[in-house]
Amino acid sequence: MNGEITARPADFPNRAAHAPQPAWKGAFPQPRKMKTLKIGLTGGMGCGKSAAGAIFRELGLEVLDADALARRALSENPKVRAGLSEIFGGRAFLPDGSPNRPEIARMAFSDREKLAALEAAVHPAVREAWTQRAREIQNASGGGFSALAVEIPLLFEKGLEKRFDICITVFCSEATRLGRLRKRGMSSEEIGARDAFQLPPLEKVRLASVALFNEGDLDFLRRQAALTLLNLKNRWTKTP
Repeated sequence: MNGEITARPADFPNRAAHAPQPAWKGAFPQPRKMKTLKIGLTGGMGCGKSAAGAIFRELGLEVLDADALARRALSENPKVRAGLSEIFGGRAFLPDGSPNRPEIARMAFSDREKLAALEAAVHPAVREAWTQRAREIQNASGGGFSALAVEIPLLFEKGLEKRFDICITVFCSEATRLGRLRKRGMSSEEIGARDAFQLPPLEKVRLASVALFNEGDLDFLRRQAALTLLNLKNRWTKTP
C-alpha cells in the first residue's frame, strides 16, 4: 500500500481522488456475461468488518449483514423457529414469542453439537435471502454493472467463500483487536471462547482476494474501500 492511484471522482462518488493501493492477491474472474458481482466481506472479531461495511454503503454499494438476516429468520421464518424449539426446547423463546437470543447464544457456544444444529437451521434461510437479493439487483440493473456485498463473520470457516465472486477481509494488529473487544466489555475468557470458533485474522487475509487494513484511521480505510470498488468494477466489466 505504498503507492497512490489517481481515479476519477465520477466513478464512485464521495470518495477521495487519491487512494492507497489495497493488498490484491490472486486472479479475478472475468465473466462472459454481465452478472451481479457477489462480494463476501469478513474479518476477525474486532478487526472492523462492520466499519468497512458502513463505508462501502456510503460509497453506494449495497451491503447485507448476515447476522441481521439470521435475526430476521429467527423472528419470522416458521421453519427456523420450529428448528429452534427442537434444539433448545422451551428456553428458545421469551414469553412474548421473540427469540431468547442471549440464552440461545450461551447454549450454542457452550455446545458444539447445538451450535451445528443451530447453523443447520438458520444458514439455509440466510443464504436464500442474499441469493434472492442478488437476483433482484441483477434484474434491475438493465445489463450494467451491479454488485452486492454480504458481511459474514465465519465466511471461510463455513466454506461460504465458494458462493461469492470476490472475498474481502478486514484486519488489524492483535493489540488493536483485543483493545476494541475489551472496550465492548468482553473478558479474556469470552474473547478466547469466541476466537476458538474462528480462523486467526491473518489466515483470513491469506484466503481473501482483497485485504483492507483497519488500525483505526477511518479515512485510510475509506480510501482503501473506494479504490477496491473502482478496481472491482473495472475488472468485473472487462471482457475476456
